[in-house]
Amino acid sequence: MNSSIAATALTLLLHASSPWVIGQEREVDQGIYMTFQSEQDGWRIWRIDTKAGVECKAAKSAIGRPHATPLGYKDVLDGPAPRTEISAYMTFAIPYGPPAELRLAQDWFGTYRSGETQFRGVGERFFRSMDELQTNRKGLKIIEVNNVSWEYPALHLGMSEINAQFDLTGIDWAEAQVLACYKKNGSR
Repeated sequence: MNSSIAATALTLLLHASSPWVIGQEREVDQGIYMTFQSEQDGWRIWRIDTKAGVECKAAKSAIGRPHATPLGYKDVLDGPAPRTEISAYMTFAIPYGPPAELRLAQDWFGTYRSGETQFRGVGERFFRSMDELQTNRKGLKIIEVNNVSWEYPALHLGMSEINAQFDLTGIDWAEAQVLACYKKNGSR
């Protein structure tokens, strides 16, 4: 019996570590299927299918870093830091207020999943909030990203600080792919 458990574990390990090709779908966790849909300018588009519905994400790693791939736990992508993911969501409609609207969210990840990321353009002296990048990225192609994350954020233990350059080329295409997926499939 122990040899069959070892063989199953080895099979899963080899399957999880084999490279992904465009159009390939895998069950990455029980009832969670991910498909590597397309790639352009280093951006990879991932489709996530679950019983609850469909979601798409765009993911890109820093310059010179390998691509993020499914971790094998829920719909989590994992890879070298820093990296970014773009997803879409609907806001809630408020009675007598603004209607619900479709928005994009861009998350930045460091060594650990929770952290704070800042950026500055090439040649700039000071780092700025990522919120500013969301609203004004015209003219920026390469940015320097600084991420501080914590292994245990509530206790401020296990700090990791990482700097890298990030190429924004193709971000408009990636956002359009995520929005098109959302509009076609809804969201979970």
